[in-house]
Amino acid sequence: MDFGHTFSYGLETRVEDCLLHGEAVLLDILVSTAIAHGRGLLADAATARILALVERLGLAPPLELLDAALMWQSLLDRVEHRNGAQHVPLPVAVGEGVFANDIRRGELADAIATLQCWTRPAHDRIVEC
Repeated sequence: MDFGHTFSYGLETRVEDCLLHGEAVLLDILVSTAIAHGRGLLADAATARILALVERLGLAPPLELLDAALMWQSLLDRVEHRNGAQHVPLPVAVGEGVFANDIRRGELADAIATLQCWTRPAHDRIVEC
């Protein structure tokens, strides 16, 4: 299904000296999760479960490396390799997904902002995400 291998390509090639392949894939998975949640495809409980797993495993993905312009270009590059379609895997439940072909640049930027808000400590959040 290539979950985690749409936006990660650009991140990995741009900052390869400080980002491992698995970290880039995790960032992609988290952004894809935020997109799916924002579209109403992924329930709050499933989203919370994914985020809790990352936290429980002690993973601290370098969110500061998320760059909407770079990740958008990565998506455009993937379209060339996916027969002209975005074909972005998005989770609809843990272990289940759908493919999206209509992701917009602004939606990607919004998902990054949402993800950064979700991962801030509760006491640092001024408003809910």
